[in-house]
Amino acid sequence: AFRHHFIPEMFERKNGFTEYEYKGKKRFCIFKTFPQWEWLVALSITKEEMFEKRKQYLKHIFILAVGILIANSLLSTFFVGRLADRIKKTLVCVNEVEKGVLTARIAPIASGDEIGNLQTGVNAMVERIEKQTAERIKAEEEIRRAEENYRSLYERAIEGIFQVVRGRFISVNPALAKITGYDSPGEMLSSV
Repeated sequence: AFRHHFIPEMFERKNGFTEYEYKGKKRFCIFKTFPQWEWLVALSITKEEMFEKRKQYLKHIFILAVGILIANSLLSTFFVGRLADRIKKTLVCVNEVEKGVLTARIAPIASGDEIGNLQTGVNAMVERIEKQTAERIKAEEEIRRAEENYRSLYERAIEGIFQVVRGRFISVNPALAKITGYDSPGEMLSSV
């Protein structure tokens, strides 16, 4: 016969856990039976020992959690700082372009994330604006030269040339003023 009433219960249940009191202390027991050998293997621990380990475990978990929080804060500060720096560089470039500095660019971008894509896009946009502006300036210069050539031909022509809008002269060249007996184009325009 068994001295302890919980042992036959463990053989009957075969596997599991149970709580019992032994020598005035509450104990917790995990057990498994091996019927082929008629063995009962049990692991028993007092609740105080179990909760002491729990306290140690919770203490370690707390220390680990605090460590993780500190590491997370440091990493977050580092990455947020890098992120803010990259956004600031982008903003500086955009502000320079807004002021008309079309040579402004964001330093080489190594990251393929959203901000890196934004920076690459800003650089590409500024390059297109710079190219279009250079093309516009070149076209304006060509127009100015063409106007100068036209003005030179208009002023030096020996034939009389004029422009009329709604029946009024708006410009005449010196040759037309001379042909019509005026001393200058301005005199002719003011009298007609």
